[in-house]
Amino acid sequence: TEGVSHGDEASAKATVCEMGISLEEGRISVDVGMLIECHATKLDSVKYVKDLYSTTHRVSSEYKTLDFPSREKSSNGNFTLSDSMTLEEAGIVPSASIIDVAGSVYPESYSFGGDRCIINGRVRYDILLENEGEYSSAIVELPFKYETDAPDKFAAVPSDALFSGEVISTRARVDGERIGIDSEISMNGCSFEHAKTRVLDEVTFGESIGRAVGEYTVCYPEKHESLWSVAKRYGAP
Repeated sequence: TEGVSHGDEASAKATVCEMGISLEEGRISVDVGMLIECHATKLDSVKYVKDLYSTTHRVSSEYKTLDFPSREKSSNGNFTLSDSMTLEEAGIVPSASIIDVAGSVYPESYSFGGDRCIINGRVRYDILLENEGEYSSAIVELPFKYETDAPDKFAAVPSDALFSGEVISTRARVDGERIGIDSEISMNGCSFEHAKTRVLDEVTFGESIGRAVGEYTVCYPEKHESLWSVAKRYGAP
């Protein structure tokens, strides 16, 4: 990807959009078309004005707070989700047979603890059924819990994060009075750390500061004051 260099954080996922399979002379040939989605973060510097004052005019300043997110960690991983339920719970009649099944991943929450990031969510399976020449569908949802490594700096204070997942492959089977589902799921995401910065938004210049020749001011600053804050108060260089 253009503009990305060594050390930058990145994540990617691929979706199979088409597939062709053929048999030739005792060999199986598979042609796959994929869509690849890549996200990369490049760190850069931002210049801003933090504060301002005039040595000739009274100044009225307005400030605003900006939130600067920075991507700290990108991760990719796969896990297997297998579970079963009764046909009655799934809304499937016992005489039906499964034609096809497709799944969608919905990450719902995450938390950071120790050196781990824990992602909770659900996978929705849309199942196509056939029963005595009649087609129907059923929807089954299974919860999941996925754990991955987290940066040490996020162990105490959770940061924002963004996760997405996709069902790579899935299989559903009827076993007696139960339906079992096995699927391979890919997860990718990135963690963000936020820094809030107070910046100058608007400045209004008012009346002139009048000074007599040889004038000086004795100031006794408080502990929290800086040379800048004192100079700004009196309009001094």
